[in-house]
Amino acid sequence: MEAIMKYIECHSVLEQLQGLACQGELRVKLIGSFKAVMERLDHIVKTLCTRFTEDDYLKFFQAYQTMFEICPKANVDMKALGEKLQESFAAAVDRETDGVLLAYALTMDSSDALTSQAAGTKRIQYKEMCRHLPAQNFHPCLCKTLEVLFNLLQSHYQMMTWHAQRAVALSAELQSRPNAPERAQEQSLAGDAATNQEAAGEQYAGGAQ
Repeated sequence: MEAIMKYIECHSVLEQLQGLACQGELRVKLIGSFKAVMERLDHIVKTLCTRFTEDDYLKFFQAYQTMFEICPKANVDMKALGEKLQESFAAAVDRETDGVLLAYALTMDSSDALTSQAAGTKRIQYKEMCRHLPAQNFHPCLCKTLEVLFNLLQSHYQMMTWHAQRAVALSAELQSRPNAPERAQEQSLAGDAATNQEAAGEQYAGGAQ
């Protein structure tokens, strides 16, 4: 959150330097800082997919919302947050299950071809790793795969519950303060993220079938 506020402060100062020769160079550096901030937020999302905590997610959500509200030209779309989160969960499913299977497939009896592929940068196909999985490793590999999938689903459920509870709380606050339009906007942002994430989840589940 501190990095976000520092970026916003620098962005505001830069807007006041119109006409100065150094503005172009400073803008380039600021764009680099913005990319670094967004990469940090992406890293936080990856962590939240495997281990959700309300405190960390609240900080992430507030940081993302701050970028949207104060820097509308920063290409940060709150309504697309749900889709972004769902994509992160889908990527986590591939990454975590691939890692489990590869760990059990790479044994002392593994073929040289699989070992060399694992050492390279090219992603090994899931079907290819299955062919090299020793029979005695099938059951423990399956159990570990189900374990990591359960953790991902648990994090997804906790995140959806967080958004639902936030929407209810904001709705109650809005009803008690009917003359506060900014509250209505905040409620809409929280609800949009949850609704879009749920819709993207249903679409992803349907595609998987």
